[in-house]
Amino acid sequence: MGSPKDLSYRLKGAVKNAAGRVGIDLKIKRDPLAFLQRLGIRTVVDIGANEGQFAREVRTTLPTAMIYSFEPLPGPMAKMRVLMRGDSNFEAFQLALGDKNGWAEFEENSFSAASSLLPVAARSLEAWPETTERRKTTVQMQTLDSWGAGRRIERPYMVKLDVQGYENKVIEAGRNLIRGAEVVISEVSFVELYENQALFDVINTMMVGLGFRLQGMIGNGYERATGAILFADAIFVRVADPHVLAPAGQTLLR
Repeated sequence: MGSPKDLSYRLKGAVKNAAGRVGIDLKIKRDPLAFLQRLGIRTVVDIGANEGQFAREVRTTLPTAMIYSFEPLPGPMAKMRVLMRGDSNFEAFQLALGDKNGWAEFEENSFSAASSLLPVAARSLEAWPETTERRKTTVQMQTLDSWGAGRRIERPYMVKLDVQGYENKVIEAGRNLIRGAEVVISEVSFVELYENQALFDVINTMMVGLGFRLQGMIGNGYERATGAILFADAIFVRVADPHVLAPAGQTLLR
């Protein structure tokens, strides 16, 4: 007869196999944002909010945090306000955050989550034909550092970036506010989904230069036809001594 440990393994295997035969998934469902609780995040800067999907998701993880959400288009903004109605720790701004203050030409997509300051690239049109229909509009733009100047943002805070290929521009013009964050969750692409967008390597280098280390990735986006991973949400966590991150010859952003 086997040891108690062997018996335990066999029992667990039998239960798992039986559950699988009747379609029950026994894997533990983990909240991918639960680590924000351990970091004690008190403020969320939600850039590229669309209809408020992330704001609603992070609210379940951080029930008392202040959330600032940014969305330039009036349609998604109206839906977000309805979704977050009654939340006293939520404030929305109809702004595109980018690399200048003023007005900017914006590509409004019929699939609103794909709208961007950059034109959709051929690879994206192939992967998601529903992004084909789009029109140009004008939106108000502000830099992240300009918005944050003189604003009291309670620490520790996090920044979430999902601006459809414009992440590097937001980071470059918002480095002061980003540098003070405890964690940054940024969408990153591994292929060009928007014309002239910065891919993962560029974003990672910029974040390292600001004193962050890549901690992991969530939310992989797959190409339907091939199953290739095209994009993901990268989690960058601030480190105590950013100089230890810089490879030889690399200058940290100031």
